[in-house]
Amino acid sequence: MSKSLPELIDPIKLADKNARIKGEIPLSRLVRLKPLLYAEQGNVSFEMEFGIDVEGKHYVQGIVQSILILECQRCLESMHYEINNTFKLAMVHSDNDSIDLPDQYDPLLVETEGLIKTIDIIEDELILSLPPISLHQDDCGYKISASPIKESSKPNPFNILSELQKK
Repeated sequence: MSKSLPELIDPIKLADKNARIKGEIPLSRLVRLKPLLYAEQGNVSFEMEFGIDVEGKHYVQGIVQSILILECQRCLESMHYEINNTFKLAMVHSDNDSIDLPDQYDPLLVETEGLIKTIDIIEDELILSLPPISLHQDDCGYKISASPIKESSKPNPFNILSELQKK
């Protein structure tokens, strides 16, 4: 397990070396994920393996694991959401390159200088693993009142308009 996570990596060179990166990052370091969380507690564990497939495509595959604290959209309380997501990304240099990728791969855009932030790959995979609407799986205790709305005994101020229409 790597003690210090490299800030920038060259995924093409890592794939040429069949490198492996493994570690843990505090959720508080994930700037784009933070606004989506109810609380920033915990870490994300990850493992990334770089290589070249039989077709000569450079790829990175791996897994991200974490327990995130999200806000239930029904009761607005905190809820735990477990992520255990595997991914397989092929490195492309433009959007056009991603058109011909086999179905097993998602594209990872690598700019001409070749360096990308390690944390961005992990954060992207976490964000993509989030549910569209976070809800407790079991009954979270939020109840919708089924009682009918009582009519007001006050006079309707718009009754005068109906009288004007009759004229």
